[in-house]
Amino acid sequence: MNKEACAAQMMELPNGKSIYEEHLADYEEILLHVLASELISQPLIELLCLNKQCDLINQYCDMVELMWRDGTEDVVNVVDVTILERLSDEEMIWKRFGEYISDEFRRYINEELLPQNDMMGGVKPLHEKG
Repeated sequence: MNKEACAAQMMELPNGKSIYEEHLADYEEILLHVLASELISQPLIELLCLNKQCDLINQYCDMVELMWRDGTEDVVNVVDVTILERLSDEEMIWKRFGEYISDEFRRYINEELLPQNDMMGGVKPLHEKG
């Protein structure tokens, strides 16, 4: 999935179409790091702060995993740098996020991303569910 296909998929998220259209009006092109921050990172953090189970959290987490699993190198970079780094800024949010992702994605984060990403040097690994 390239950035255009990813942006199209993100339009399925809440307020996705209007945020996408506003983004294009502002930047005249898809800046996937900016768009992902507006459409995924910020709303997901707000939901995780509420500490309530909801389908919307699953929808956002599924989108992040889809981007990671099926995305081009540029799309995966957005996941690693824009989404995961931001989610890891607050330990409580990071732990809650870990409850919603697959074991495969958690292994990737713990075994590949955290050891290689200097910006996430102090971030604790995510624990298994349950």
